[in-house]
Amino acid sequence: MDAVYQDAFEKQLAEANKGMVFDYTDDLKLISGVGPKMEKLLHDFGITTFYHLSKLDKDGVEALNDKLEFFPGRIERDDWIGQAKAFHKEMH
Repeated sequence: MDAVYQDAFEKQLAEANKGMVFDYTDDLKLISGVGPKMEKLLHDFGITTFYHLSKLDKDGVEALNDKLEFFPGRIERDDWIGQAKAFHKEMH
C-alpha cells in the first residue's frame, strides 16, 4: 500500500530517504540565504543534508515554500537546490 503524503515535499523527502542511511548532518548554513533559524526550520521539516534539498523538484520546492511561510520565494531566489547539488557533489 502506498503511503499518503500531505504534499509533494513530504513525498519527495520520503523518496530521498528510501534505502538511505544518513549518519551525518550537513551544515546547511553554507547555502546562501540559510542562517541558523532557517537551518533549524529545515531540520524540523526533516532536511538535514544537502542531498535532501537536492532531490526537490518544482512541486517539492513550492510545498516547502508554503511550510516556510515567512520566507516565500527564498528557495528559488537564492537557488538553494542548485547550491545543495553543488555542495553535495563537492563534499560527499
